[in-house]
Amino acid sequence: MRATVFRHLVMQEDASGRERLSALALMALIALNVLAVILESEPELYGAHGVWFEHFELFSVAVFGAEYLARAWTAPNCREAASSIRSGAACAIY
Repeated sequence: MRATVFRHLVMQEDASGRERLSALALMALIALNVLAVILESEPELYGAHGVWFEHFELFSVAVFGAEYLARAWTAPNCREAASSIRSGAACAIY
């Protein structure tokens, strides 16, 4: 199971569609967080949609927290996958 979670976190050249989708979903969440921070800095938008921004922030913290724990749990798999340059570079974040 650890190897499967690792493959979903580190997009390798031979990644399946589901593995690519999970990596792209994390990238999209990062981009949406950047957009949310920009938008919530506008007082009128924050006043009208502040609750939505706060719920989105809580959701994002939960997802990124789960990702962090998953990366910590799958860290031993990095040594095994570091044979390729792309995996080795991705493992640098562990």
